[in-house]
This record gives sequence, C-alpha cells and structure tokens, in this order.
Amino acid sequence: MTSTLLLGIDIGWSEKKRSSAVAAIDPLNVISWPDRAVTYDRAISCSCFRFSEVIKFLASVQTATANYEQIVAVFDGPLGPYQRPRENRYVDGAFRRGEFNRRMQPVDVSTDDGQVYVSATYDAITALVPDFTPWMGDPLDQRVVIAETNPTVGLALMNRKYPPEQLPSRSRPLVPPSSGRSPKPIRAKSDFYWKTGGAFRCSQALGSESVRTETDHERVAGLYCLTVAASIAYGRFCVCGDATDGVYVFPAEIHPDWCQDIEGVGVVAGQLLRAEGGEDPTDFSLWTRATTASSRTPTREATVNPEREDEVEVELACKGDVDYLLLKDNGGVWEAHNDWLVGMEEPVVAVSRITGERLQLTRAERDGQWRCQPSTKSIAADHGVDVPHLSAKKCVSIPIDLVD
Repeated sequence: MTSTLLLGIDIGWSEKKRSSAVAAIDPLNVISWPDRAVTYDRAISCSCFRFSEVIKFLASVQTATANYEQIVAVFDGPLGPYQRPRENRYVDGAFRRGEFNRRMQPVDVSTDDGQVYVSATYDAITALVPDFTPWMGDPLDQRVVIAETNPTVGLALMNRKYPPEQLPSRSRPLVPPSSGRSPKPIRAKSDFYWKTGGAFRCSQALGSESVRTETDHERVAGLYCLTVAASIAYGRFCVCGDATDGVYVFPAEIHPDWCQDIEGVGVVAGQLLRAEGGEDPTDFSLWTRATTASSRTPTREATVNPEREDEVEVELACKGDVDYLLLKDNGGVWEAHNDWLVGMEEPVVAVSRITGERLQLTRAERDGQWRCQPSTKSIAADHGVDVPHLSAKKCVSIPIDLVD
C-alpha cells in the first residue's frame, strides 16, 4: 500500500515536556523527522514533541502528503461529527460504566480540561489538514481520513479483563521485585495493557517485530494510534459509539472477554473479531504497588483516596503536566524508576504537590543516578513513609510540579 500514508498522533498540549507523539508508516520516505525520532522496521518512525513543536511538524507533514493518494490519520483526541464537541458524549460515558469501570477512564469533554483537550486536538488536525470532516465509519471513499481512538481503552480491549485492583495508576505504580537494574515501574494503565498483550497485537498488525520493544509512554500511544490507522486502511476495524455524537475506532480483533461488552456499547461500522493469545508471561503478583504519598498533616486537598486517584487518572488522561517522583532507594533517585529524568538538564527543581516542599536533583557519579536534596529517606518520611530503608517493597510515589 505504497500510495497510502498512515499516521498515528497522540495529543498532548504540554510545553514543559514532549507529551505529544507522532508515528507514521511513510513508504515514500518524504517526512523529515527530528534527530530524536525512533525508527522501526517496515518504514515506521515515531517521535515525541512539545505542543508547539507538534503543530510545526504536522504542518511540514501536510506538504509531504501531496505525494500520497490517500492519508489515514488517527488521533487520540475528541472529535465531533459536525463540530467540536462541547457536551459529554455517549462513547466516553459508555466506556466508564459496567465492566469498563476502573479499568479505563475516558475524559468528559465538557470539563475545562476536556475543552483544552478538544482545542489541542483540532489545532493539531488543522495543522495537518486545514479542511476536514471526521470519519465516523462511513465508506472509505475520501482521500483524507481523520479518525479518533482512545489508546487506554483500545489497549485494554486487546487483553483479558484484569481485576481493577491489580492495575497500576500514576500515583501507585507497579514496581518490579528488585531495586537493581530491573524492568522500570509501570505507571499508566495503557503501559500495563501494552506490556501484557498490546505490544504483541500491535506488532502483528503493523508487521513490525521491533515495535514490540518500545516502552516510552508517549511513543506507545502514538504507535497504538498508528495501528488503528493501519486497521482502517486494511479494512479490519471496529467503530464503536454513536455516529451522530462521536466514536472510537479500534482494530477489529478484540479479546473474547470484552466482545459482549463492546456489543453493548454498539458497533456502528466495521466488524468485531475474537482475538486469542499473545499475553505476557510476567507474574505481576510478584510486583508491588508503591505507597501513595500523603502528608503527616494532610489537608483536604492533599488527602489521597480512591476517588482522588481516579481524578488524577482523568487529569493525566487529558495530558496534564503532573509528574510523579518514585523513591525506592536511600542512595538517591534513579532514572530506571523515573524515566522522565532521562535527558533532563541539571539541576532539576520540583515542588511536592502534597507538602509544598522544594526538591532539587543533581546528577551523581553513577550512570542514571541523581542526588536529591533533601534526602530520599527524609522526603519519604515527610510524605508518610518513615522506614529505615527504601526498597522495591517499601517505596513511595510523590506527585510533583517541575519548576522552570
């Protein structure tokens, strides 16, 4: 399909960090990528961007699209069939109810954050295609197809139904059973679903074994969106929701655990196929969940409970600027546990969203290690975890704001 350009775009509006991602299958090799872009086999590339950067990049891609007979671009961002969505949509609510509850958390577009998300999505699309009509499952007879998906929902549907209490959250990541150079903690539900089966499914759909090795959160989301674009181009897609209100597009292959639930939401176009196999053999019962940070004298805003944790997930689903500092070693902070530190210029200054405490990180002698002032043990104690030695089993996750 050399006459088709496939794009997957994960929308983030941050200017502090590169929270947007663009993935593409560009067989004619006409897109000019930044040096930081990652390349995979089968002419696949992916790169992360700040919001202003992704707008400029997509504008440059618009010029390159003239070389293709068809463009299929799938966005992780809310779309309306006729205009920008302003009211809550059926599809978002449907994937929060019943068996979907606590396993995924689509955002309500009517909230302030939701409207920022909508605006960012439409700004990105118009940079790529100034005049467009979102695709809601109609016959594929247009040159440019602009569609919506939701990576957390879609990746969940590639997996069996995991008990909600086994799933990670940003504030309580799953931590591997070793403090050494072990697999990094899993913070987001989408990253968990990618590891447990989504990476296998997406690599199969894209025909790229190297895609399966990706672990970066934003690039994973971009590659999932690209997988949906490929499923549309090859006619193996499933469109769910309400075509008069808004839809999510997924690959047609859905884990059998979810098929009945998907039928309950409503398949408005495409097909629903039962998928089997491809699950990761990792025994996550050996992993621990980090303690959620709390202050010694918690305020109403600082108190962390399940409802608050869900709110944090919603905020992060909207691509906010909240980061978490994971402490699991008395000797300092490690990039292996906090991958957002990779490539950061020192000193890194942050403020705890729980206590207001100012934290400063500088590089240590060992590769990937950072010194912390105050000490990690002192910070943990100030956030309700007062133990002699921090470890994989006694660790704490602290929400922070980075200070420019």
